[in-house]
Amino acid sequence: MTWTVAQISARAKNKANDLNSTKAGWAYFRMSNYKALNFGIFLIALAALGVFFLPAVAGGEEGTIPATVQIRTVLTLTRTEDLNFGQIRSGDEDGTVTVTPLNERFASEGIILRALTNFSRAEFIITGDPDAFYNITPVLDFALHDQGENPIPGETILQVTNLLSYSTTVGAVTLVGQFDPNGVDSVYVGGTLLVPAGAKFGKYGGEVTLTFNY
Repeated sequence: MTWTVAQISARAKNKANDLNSTKAGWAYFRMSNYKALNFGIFLIALAALGVFFLPAVAGGEEGTIPATVQIRTVLTLTRTEDLNFGQIRSGDEDGTVTVTPLNERFASEGIILRALTNFSRAEFIITGDPDAFYNITPVLDFALHDQGENPIPGETILQVTNLLSYSTTVGAVTLVGQFDPNGVDSVYVGGTLLVPAGAKFGKYGGEVTLTFNY
């Protein structure tokens, strides 16, 4: 086949154009991949920034806590009888006189009890919540004075110890009482009186405090 100079020149130009097109295509492909890679890196960077700077939205459930209160019935107290050791005569030695919560009286160490005189345990009627338990807290000891309730120098003092309480609902000597189904209980209180030898003649008095509470 015989080529003319014009044909050879035209063919050479076509080859050059094809080569330039191929190079341009590869350049475009490489530029496109480069742009896509940069765009991907940009998206990853945005995602990372979102982890650190975007507020977290956490799902959850509401919780409820029940709240309750119980208002107790006011405890009332009525004293219906005083603690009375009755009339006695002191002996030549220190002795004791005991009045029990069951209203019995005993003496020791030569103390003489006047048989025809009144004595009594203390009695309280208390009210509160039906069937509820309550505490009884007596003082450890207290004193009777021969010049009234307030002690003065030189007066004779008779100590009272071992206070005991009896709840009718519980049916025993106890420091824990209980109200009956109507919210009522009777409490009897006894104690032991210490009488020194040759105690001074006279009438002695004083007060003792017991605490009743839920």
